[in-house]
Amino acid sequence: MVIESKDLGLLRETASRVLIGLLWLHLPVSAAIGIARGTEWLLPAAVVGLLAVAATLSWRAAGNGPSTRMIVAVGMMGDVSVFAFQLAGHPWQIDMHMYFFAALACLAAYCDYRPIIVGAAAVATHHLALNFLLPAAIYPGGADLGRVILHAVILVMEAAVLVWLAHKLTHLFETTAEKTAEAEMAHAAEAKAHAERIEAEHRAKRERDAARLGLAADFELKVGHIVEAVAVAARQMQGISSSMSGNSEEAARQTATAAAA
Repeated sequence: MVIESKDLGLLRETASRVLIGLLWLHLPVSAAIGIARGTEWLLPAAVVGLLAVAATLSWRAAGNGPSTRMIVAVGMMGDVSVFAFQLAGHPWQIDMHMYFFAALACLAAYCDYRPIIVGAAAVATHHLALNFLLPAAIYPGGADLGRVILHAVILVMEAAVLVWLAHKLTHLFETTAEKTAEAEMAHAAEAKAHAERIEAEHRAKRERDAARLGLAADFELKVGHIVEAVAVAARQMQGISSSMSGNSEEAARQTATAAAA
């Protein structure tokens, strides 16, 4: 199962919004054609409106999935068929067939071959069926199987190119998504490695600082013991000196006493 890339999903969402908006725009166009020609306009406009409603409901319910794309494709071709029917007997009826090819090209915006195939199949079915059942609805002057075949060949050529283009664009989107994911993973791995390196440096620094503090504390402790020993020795020497001084004074006193005697 192919996972739709984010960019491709956004493109298809935009395509659905635009094409469904175009389906709703066809509604006043259909009514305007009927009113301008003085023919029945309510039924054609109702058909166009139903196609727009079906596409909108599918989009609301199923999102921008394959079913919505194919309903939009059928709706686009159905609207053009209604326009060709409304222009029956008018010189522009044959020109309206160019809109079939334009509408089919619009479906390429989905970057999906399925709506293109469904749209082409809908046009082919419409032309073949009405050529025998109601030829005036598609061509002025009655049935013309040769013209149907000519249009079918052109339609198949366009559909083939559009299918190939849609396939290529989808592949490009998928490749871009894969490369982007790989780049993001590489960037995340690099960021993780950088963070781990920074953490290791901080940990080493903390260990060095702790070692220095330990050495300093040990040195201070040893020096403190030496200083304390020196102080004790100094006090002992001071005591000895005081004792010797006292003895000296006592000897001097006794000498003075002896001299006096």
